[in-house]
Amino acid sequence: MIAGYKGLGILSATTMAVALAGCSSDDQPFTGQLSLAVSDGPVHNATEVCLEFNEIEIKKAGSAAETMTDLTLQQINLLSFQGMNSAPLFIDVEVEAGEYDWIRLGVNAVKNGNGGQGEPLEDSVGCSYGGSYVLFEDEPDVPYNAYVPSGAQTGLKINSKFVVAQGGATSMTAEFDLQKTLTEPPGLDGDIIVRPSIRLVNDLEVGAVTGMVADDLIAPTIDVSGGSAACEPTVFVFADGTGPGSMDMLESIASAMVKNDADPTVYEYTVGYLQPGEYDLAFSCDAENFDPGVGDVTIVAGQTAVLDFPVPVEEPAE
Repeated sequence: MIAGYKGLGILSATTMAVALAGCSSDDQPFTGQLSLAVSDGPVHNATEVCLEFNEIEIKKAGSAAETMTDLTLQQINLLSFQGMNSAPLFIDVEVEAGEYDWIRLGVNAVKNGNGGQGEPLEDSVGCSYGGSYVLFEDEPDVPYNAYVPSGAQTGLKINSKFVVAQGGATSMTAEFDLQKTLTEPPGLDGDIIVRPSIRLVNDLEVGAVTGMVADDLIAPTIDVSGGSAACEPTVFVFADGTGPGSMDMLESIASAMVKNDADPTVYEYTVGYLQPGEYDLAFSCDAENFDPGVGDVTIVAGQTAVLDFPVPVEEPAE
């Protein structure tokens, strides 16, 4: 938990327990605790993607949707939480046990809105301005209002089933992938459309992959005179069996930006919140041409796999 962070549901857990718990008895629990956090993949050239979350709604199977009332408005820079890092929206809120059909995140991000104006919220996490907005590296002082189509009506609806166990604690993470979904179409007067691809995962049922990328895959495209790098190094995760010739960034499951924060000669990446299973990973400088050395990785819940680029070439058996 972030120091000084006030999640959406912290102040109203008692209220939500009454509203959502339903019937229970002293010796037969019918409720469980639910926590929800948000995390994000990379967005090249953007320094802040801030969204204001103002409502949470959950839908239990066979029941009407329930809105968690009296939530505190929360503003989060999604780019501050990548890899296995996440920002909590609410923690340990008591809800009815059972299977749920979906979660809806209400977001204040309307067309021609006030995103990027005024001061950030007092409890804002990583945001420089108010509202929902996007800030780019090449225009560090020009925030663009973020517009989520139908956001005012339906918000960000995540149609993923999950289960809250009786008397147990369930922690979920909504993993955003904004790399695919930030666009500035004609006629929006500077608004940035945000159509995030979101995966809802159970924190106890996911793993991660990390690794290093050789600098010679990146360095040749860097302007040694001091200009910006032409390469936007990213590692993409695809379904198992996806060949290099058929890879498409829009079909990727997840991605991670390659960084060299600690040492300028060491490039590293981490992709978090992956469901257990087999995946293909590929490196790309432009999200179009993928390194032919596609790597296979097996994700195990609770563990972090390692895959470096270029992928070692296996010698044929004699």
